[in-house]
Amino acid sequence: MKTQLRQEKAKFWCDRSLGNLELLRATYIAHTFSRHSHEGYAIGVVEEGIEGFRYQGANYIALPSSIPIIGAGYSG
Repeated sequence: MKTQLRQEKAKFWCDRSLGNLELLRATYIAHTFSRHSHEGYAIGVVEEGIEGFRYQGANYIALPSSIPIIGAGYSG
């Protein structure tokens, strides 16, 4: 039986028909982001695995099928 290794990948684009909405679709396995903030709201959709993040001084874990929303201007 052949084992399939998952690889990290990311695609970023802007949708002009939605007012230049910035979109990111990614598969992260070991990737981490340094502390940062967003100019607008950041809305995620966790399809598989988990997403761990820090928000307003607390640690959170987003489970599969969850939709974490981070407020504009907040830095973790």
